[in-house]
Amino acid sequence: MANKDKEQITAIIVSIAIAFVMWIYVMSDNNPTVSKTLKDVPVNLTNIENITENNLALVPGQNFMTNVTVTGKTNDIEKITADDIKAEADMSTYLKKGDNSIAVQIKQLPNDIRVSDKAEFMYINVKLDTFTEKSISVGVNVSGKTKDGFGHLDPVARPSEVLVSGPSTYVNMVSSVVGQIDLNGAGVDLNGSVPLKAQDKEGKNISYVNIEPKYVDIYISIKPSKIVPIIVKTIGTISNDKILKDIQLKTDKVVLVGDQKNLDKISQVETIPFDISKITASTTKEILLSPPSGVKILGDLKSVNADFIVENKAEKVFSVPIIPENKNDNLKYEILTPTVSINLSGGEKQLSPVDSKDISAIVDLKDIGEGEHSLPVKITVPDGLKILDFSPQKVEVKVTK
Repeated sequence: MANKDKEQITAIIVSIAIAFVMWIYVMSDNNPTVSKTLKDVPVNLTNIENITENNLALVPGQNFMTNVTVTGKTNDIEKITADDIKAEADMSTYLKKGDNSIAVQIKQLPNDIRVSDKAEFMYINVKLDTFTEKSISVGVNVSGKTKDGFGHLDPVARPSEVLVSGPSTYVNMVSSVVGQIDLNGAGVDLNGSVPLKAQDKEGKNISYVNIEPKYVDIYISIKPSKIVPIIVKTIGTISNDKILKDIQLKTDKVVLVGDQKNLDKISQVETIPFDISKITASTTKEILLSPPSGVKILGDLKSVNADFIVENKAEKVFSVPIIPENKNDNLKYEILTPTVSINLSGGEKQLSPVDSKDISAIVDLKDIGEGEHSLPVKITVPDGLKILDFSPQKVEVKVTK
């Protein structure tokens, strides 16, 4: 009986040993060594200070990635991702403007994983541009409105200049650096620190450049304001065969800003005298303003466009009946010359439709007694027309009961 039990135990041990050997064989066959290519593994650039030291700059918009082939057991390979790999490209090598082929080194891998021999030589392309920097004056865009009855003087930026640097392609596109400040109904002076933006000549923001400093302090002085008309000053005379009918301004008023004592002295803003002898036909001219001292014109308005309305000169003679005024009902009046001849001049378009009914010739009989009297004739014509002559200028009036 004891021998039989011993044989059974031996059989069990042998079975277990055979099963273990079979398990090892199966596991070895199910977890073989395999390779896998991981795509778009991020590559970190090191020693990038060497780029600037070589007067170069990275071209924006580049994503540095590479494909890495790794080898390991199936169970390990199945778990690995691109994030488990640390890849670097050393920028301390020789660099030049344009394309640079930089070797990639694998600095970190999971345990039991190695880089395939096929991936021993990996490179990325790094595009470089010339590093450029330039100083640019700071501009300030002012938005919003002040409190009613107030205006603002020119904003002051401190510092007034900043340094713009980066790839020359982008730095050369920058034509201005501006900050933005909102008046927001201000009735007192404004102070604030604002961020700066680089812009091209069309006012579009330029990215990929560095501005130093990135913020500036802005000061805006808020002062009382006043609206006054613009008056066009002229010199010279227009040609004898022409008439200057009107001068019409596109902008006929300006807002002045300054101390109240200075504003109180100003009722209008005049233009620089314009020589109308140069005008031969209707035209539009830009005329410079003559800014008054002690105040500022809001919006930095320096000139206005003026429409000069010119017509050909015409003449026309009218026979107009003389009308007596202020008659005494107890007296009789006889105007010995009942009509007056009037010679008018004016623009063709205005003078053409005028007839004698549009003109008045009046003799004032107030306080005139019996007898014969020589009285002046008062002529009234439509606006814009000029009396060249009229006859008689005095008429004889006979007064009886």
